[in-house]
Amino acid sequence: EGEHPTTYMCLKFLAEHLEPLQAPTMLDYGTGSGVLAIAAKRLGARRVVAVDKDDDILECAEDNASLNFGAGHGIEMVHGRAVT
Repeated sequence: EGEHPTTYMCLKFLAEHLEPLQAPTMLDYGTGSGVLAIAAKRLGARRVVAVDKDDDILECAEDNASLNFGAGHGIEMVHGRAVT
């Protein structure tokens, strides 16, 4: 929903700086609900990759993307985590 302060700041940044004509790739690492990935797709990002380490959370992001765009939403959902 974009209510967390950092999520709000990221959404504002995307809205102000994502150039639709350039249609960049966007990585949403630690996607959670998928709100940033969904916003990037709505703002014109050609390729959006959403990554999370939690299967249940990734399923939530998938459901949210499908609610916004339908089953063929095109956001790549990836299970993964950083390795240090």
